[in-house]
Amino acid sequence: MQNLFEVHGDHPTLKRADEYKLTEVESNDLMAELAGFGYENLMRYQDTFFEEGDEILITEKMYNDADKFTKETIDYMFTKQFPIKGKVTSERINRFCGDLVIEWENVSEEWGSSNTTNTNWLSNKDHGFGMSFIQPIFDELEIITCPDKYLHEDEMVVKYYALQNKLSEKLAISAIARVQSAMGEKGIVFYRP
Repeated sequence: MQNLFEVHGDHPTLKRADEYKLTEVESNDLMAELAGFGYENLMRYQDTFFEEGDEILITEKMYNDADKFTKETIDYMFTKQFPIKGKVTSERINRFCGDLVIEWENVSEEWGSSNTTNTNWLSNKDHGFGMSFIQPIFDELEIITCPDKYLHEDEMVVKYYALQNKLSEKLAISAIARVQSAMGEKGIVFYRP
């Protein structure tokens, strides 16, 4: 969990300043710099950002203060044994990126076998709790070494063409591009059965 800051300021002739996700030192430095440049109405807000490894707690007070939509969501998902606990983890979506998910305890049988949700409903300010999250950075995986479950169909073709013919990813992509070009010229289309 990180406490990060927003800084906002107005200037009579210069552009408005809006900076987000600053550390305490960065926000202090920026406030001083903007004041030196004649900015007015300087404001600094602190927000708590959850990140991978943090624990989320939904307390009974949070539940009671929530709107109808959020209460219905909680009633459906959980057994309502407060506090409802979840751990912030990350989940890879494809070979380029992933997303934060919450692994929950106290999941109701109605919700099903999955005990994970994305963070969207928690971060929604209208129908949620307005929580803030820091998204993890995922390194791009090479097609040839990437697990199949993260590859699209066209990437799977490249991977297995390269592996079967002992080619690099770059050479496999080049060879497949020539085949696709020839197919395009002749109007050939292959459909998956």
